[in-house]
Amino acid sequence: MLNLRNKDVLNSLPLLASVLGDKYGVEVRIGGDQAATNGKVIFIPSLPLDADDNLLALVRGYIDHESGHIRFTDHDAMLAARMDTVTQFLWNCIEDWRIENRLAEMYPGCKQNLHWLLRRLFLKEQCKDDERAGDNSPALSVLKFVLLTVRMWDLPEISPIQQKVKGEAEACFAGITSELEKILNRVRLYCPDTKTAIAYAQEMADCIRHWKPVQAENERSCKDDQQDGDEQSCKQGCSEPSSETHIKDGGSDGGQANGQNADEGSSSSDSKPKAQAAESLSDLFKITEDALPATTGKILQNEIQLRRKNDEHECLAVAHEETVVLRSLTVEDQQHALRASNALKVRLHGLLQATVRKPAYLGRSGKLYSHSLYRLQTANTSVFLKQEERRGISTAVHILLDASGSMMGKQMHLASLACYAVAKALEGIQGISVGVSIFPASSESHNVGQIVRHGERVSDRFAVVAQGTTPLAEALWWTLQALVRLKEHRKIVLILTDGYPNNLQATEQAIQTSLKCGIEVYGIGIQNSSIEKLLAGRCEVISTLDNLAPAMFKMLQQSLIGGSNGRRN
Repeated sequence: MLNLRNKDVLNSLPLLASVLGDKYGVEVRIGGDQAATNGKVIFIPSLPLDADDNLLALVRGYIDHESGHIRFTDHDAMLAARMDTVTQFLWNCIEDWRIENRLAEMYPGCKQNLHWLLRRLFLKEQCKDDERAGDNSPALSVLKFVLLTVRMWDLPEISPIQQKVKGEAEACFAGITSELEKILNRVRLYCPDTKTAIAYAQEMADCIRHWKPVQAENERSCKDDQQDGDEQSCKQGCSEPSSETHIKDGGSDGGQANGQNADEGSSSSDSKPKAQAAESLSDLFKITEDALPATTGKILQNEIQLRRKNDEHECLAVAHEETVVLRSLTVEDQQHALRASNALKVRLHGLLQATVRKPAYLGRSGKLYSHSLYRLQTANTSVFLKQEERRGISTAVHILLDASGSMMGKQMHLASLACYAVAKALEGIQGISVGVSIFPASSESHNVGQIVRHGERVSDRFAVVAQGTTPLAEALWWTLQALVRLKEHRKIVLILTDGYPNNLQATEQAIQTSLKCGIEVYGIGIQNSSIEKLLAGRCEVISTLDNLAPAMFKMLQQSLIGGSNGRRN
């Protein structure tokens, strides 16, 4: 596999997605218009061809985040809980924090990226009014308080924003944040799984649902001291209002009535906004998910989807595997192809060698190996680690066969036989791993179909149906993703096609990326020289199967003379 620290791999969005997907054991697909996950696959929308550092970091953070959910969230428990929108939001706040920390424990390298993500999403975005919520009612400040409190555990810089939101919540719903904090403190200390997170979320939802406004006690002993001119203020309490009516002493009946009415008016004016506040909390449980504040995953989805491209000529998409129906070649076609294959096998053997490292061993020169210093006590001076290289064959070749509608007829027949001949020739050389795919897999898709997987034997099922367009860029990105996973030292892509791809710019970028990553790309034009505009100096055109062996030999020989990337000096 290519070194994961290779900056060209990590700076390429499709290859980065592939590397992270393999690392976390999930599938990542790029294409379409949505950033989403179905619990098994992470979907990234079609994005600009040239992804900047911020977009790469956003996508990486999104893959980290959703991979954590796929690996650590109990989706069955979540579905069984049948949570309302508010409880679901509260659970998301807790679960996002829980799974991200679980992922960081297993893969410490992702922690730095997740913290960068939190700073971007919360320090920059949450400083502003959250217009994404679609509702700036005071009740939302309670939910924002929970979200920011949980996020503050990993990012203390959020504290000023959290304190501001806490103040807003307390101004309308006195005492509610302290009750929620009691639950959140227990979350931070003990939350091992999804079921526990759901239980905490339900507890917080009940706290919000049953909140009662803190009311002032009626005045008990407000007396005017005429002699001293002192006036004592009435203190507020937290108990329910008393049923006893308190009236100032010394007044007439009319004064008593007026005083009572004044007290009732004051009580009514105080209780009205508090009753409305309680009602607004109850109304939270009636609003839709889109009206709630955005959690980490939702903010990320929005950020990435804002950058998607609708024009297929300006966007990057990657094919994924699709099942295809294959037929066996006729006996006559097989025999014809095998004759070409035998001629090709002999000539290819010497051209597909790669530099292979021998296993390291201890010697008397080289790099000092500290773990062997004990040997010096016995006068053994073999304390140096030696690494040598030798020439050998360690090559992965992936053949991409164009099965678009323009190949129908004689061209498809020639391409199928040529593809079979090359695959059989490569299979017979020890140290070569060969894979074969067709594109498109169907008339209505831009996906690929596998004929031969790397590590499998080459069968005779190479008779394919020509249909659809020419999504070479999507197929090439998929192939590059497959090749970076393989252990072979040298990697080659061989394209068999008759014409132009759907997206020329995206295809050219895929080729440039492959060359930067050390993956060689060659082409065989099937009765058409259009391939020369894509792979000048790294392609040949054949009109019959007899042309295949000399064309392949000439192309590979020129690439070796020109350099490891297949370019002439």
